[in-house]
Amino acid sequence: MQQRFYELLKRYLQVEIEQRLPKFPWESEVLEYESEYQSHNSSVTTGINTSVPVWALQLHDFTLSSLLPKPLFIVLVQRCQTVITTPCQLGAKLVRVVEEFFPEVVVTLHDLAGRLLIMESATRSGKVANHTHRWANRLAEYELAPRPQQMLMTLMAAHEIITALTMTVSIQHPQVRRSWLTTGGVLDIKVNALTSRGKITTLRVAGDFPRGGTLEFGSGDTLVATSCLAAGSLSVERGNITPGEMIPLNVYLPDIDPTGLTLIVEAV
Repeated sequence: MQQRFYELLKRYLQVEIEQRLPKFPWESEVLEYESEYQSHNSSVTTGINTSVPVWALQLHDFTLSSLLPKPLFIVLVQRCQTVITTPCQLGAKLVRVVEEFFPEVVVTLHDLAGRLLIMESATRSGKVANHTHRWANRLAEYELAPRPQQMLMTLMAAHEIITALTMTVSIQHPQVRRSWLTTGGVLDIKVNALTSRGKITTLRVAGDFPRGGTLEFGSGDTLVATSCLAAGSLSVERGNITPGEMIPLNVYLPDIDPTGLTLIVEAV
């Protein structure tokens, strides 16, 4: 389903952007802008740790990883980890992730993010069929792409990353799992929602670590954590779950990367 959505979105928005370039708020007509990556190479890494993180091997599984420069994709993942813990709507999160790359066109970013989410909703509901397999590789590499396509590509990548970092459980689907390939081996995370009287009462998180690590669930006074010195399984749980609550989940392999990986667990 995820691959189907991205293939369809590529076709729809690529054609629309080519036919009708977005106008900026101060323009009365569409103007020509430089399409090269230019000064954004320097702004991409501002305030971000640019060393290759432990989870970088997982990037090959993402749809746009072959089109975006690896340093840019790493920065997108880092920013997504920060943004997913903020209390705002998904469209606003996508814009927050990429707006520093395109600070002069934030209004246009919001418009593209909204269209992206509309297309996702239509695809999931079955209102839009998939006729776009042949378009899967039509987007240009990032440095060669025109400016509007660069905006689209970063938004699409941010959406895919946030989806991968979000572990959603519900009464109907009480279990979810994520596996991340790291330089130390495969890190496997499972979330299980325990229910009572038709409500989620407890969230249990289990992790299979390829080497010594730490599992942290929650924040502040509700934080629960556990660690292991060698490869093994860790488990934590938290009760008093509020519907719609989004709880940060941090996993660390400190001997090879102290920065860790931040996911979010959502109970709906």
